[in-house]
Amino acid sequence: MEQWSEAEIRAAVDAYLELLEDEQAGGRSSKATVRDSLMKGALSERTRGSIEYRMQNISAVLDSMGLPWINGYKPATNVGPTNDRLIRDLIVNRRKRPLSDGQNRVLARTRIAPRRVYVANFGRENFEWRGCLNGSYVATMQDERVHRYWEADDRAGYIDFSIKNLKTAKGLAPVPSVASRWFNLGSIIMESCGDLWLHRQGDLLWWTVTTDEPGRIERERDPSSRPDEPEIGVFFRKPSLPWSQANIKGNRLDWRSLHPKAPDFLMTEATLQQLGPDYAAYAIALVNGEALQEWHEHPAWKAKQEESRSRRPATIFNARQRTFADLAIRARDTAHSADGRELKRIAKWKEFRFENIYELEKYISKLYDSQEGLCALSGLTLQFLDGDDIQMCCSLDRIDSDGHYEAGNLQLVCRFLNRWKSDGEDGEFKRLLGIIRNTAFL
Repeated sequence: MEQWSEAEIRAAVDAYLELLEDEQAGGRSSKATVRDSLMKGALSERTRGSIEYRMQNISAVLDSMGLPWINGYKPATNVGPTNDRLIRDLIVNRRKRPLSDGQNRVLARTRIAPRRVYVANFGRENFEWRGCLNGSYVATMQDERVHRYWEADDRAGYIDFSIKNLKTAKGLAPVPSVASRWFNLGSIIMESCGDLWLHRQGDLLWWTVTTDEPGRIERERDPSSRPDEPEIGVFFRKPSLPWSQANIKGNRLDWRSLHPKAPDFLMTEATLQQLGPDYAAYAIALVNGEALQEWHEHPAWKAKQEESRSRRPATIFNARQRTFADLAIRARDTAHSADGRELKRIAKWKEFRFENIYELEKYISKLYDSQEGLCALSGLTLQFLDGDDIQMCCSLDRIDSDGHYEAGNLQLVCRFLNRWKSDGEDGEFKRLLGIIRNTAFL
């Protein structure tokens, strides 16, 4: 049988997406009826089996895009590169709506030149991604119980309630720094305008730019709520350009084709993360389809390229494991004298109050997850021992410098910040760090 024509694939995609939309709306359209209708019309030259398999191909493409697919059509991945691109384009184009004035103003530029660049996730297990993709917006969610604190601009109340009642995506109680970041999320989304947003879904890197249209705060059912949480959530949604998986020149942003260094900063375990100047510049050049040699020729990027060629699949996990083990050993050794006796008589503030280093390793791992992989003092992305910048590596800090190495008095921070803080008071150091962060010349 000859290759499927573009018109045939278009007919199959249209029929599939209509079936999918009906299924999501609770309808009961029959796959057999739709298939037979296609055989009497646009696909009259195709057999039932070939149509069924083409529908499974469409499921595979939708799945790789992070989109839902019809349960009765299990993904069949042997699509072929040409048909894969065509199906993707048809899916994206079908979702497109007439552009708003705000979107047209952004698109009127010949080059994307955003103010800021963010990498984002959209809810637990990215459940809101589908809405962002179809509705052209960026979003974050807020537990209805803490929304009153956000509305009253009561950061302290928000943090206190969150620590006592809320959980991170991994089911852990948030540390104060994470709860404080949560407080900022709604404002970041609502105030975003002309910012580049990036999101990885499956094998693709997607991007959009927020417009000057006003954001929406909407209360609706939260499908990610846990049994002990309210069913209704508060959603912050800011209009944007239609999401795209290709750069401005039309080249697909395949995640697997990116430089090995790119995943270090184009992914985040947090809800969202703003990129620093250098990484932001790279992301902008990537989206604009511009030359990337400036970064690729950097020694650290070259080293990452060489490392990736010999890296085993478990290396990233091992780097995390080695980092946490190193931190646990350092903490134990700091709290002991050279001959192994604890310095209780001399420096009680450095007692090691874990049963052993393995218990501390487990605690550090949990701490890392509760901080969503970010520095507790600065919000910067923490690196492991195999990272390209040792100063960004995880460092174990005692919140109360006069306290002990014990649960509740430890936080993970960037190595350079731990050195700067030294034995200083945590609150005072954060105040001074805030002054530096807000200084205009930085």
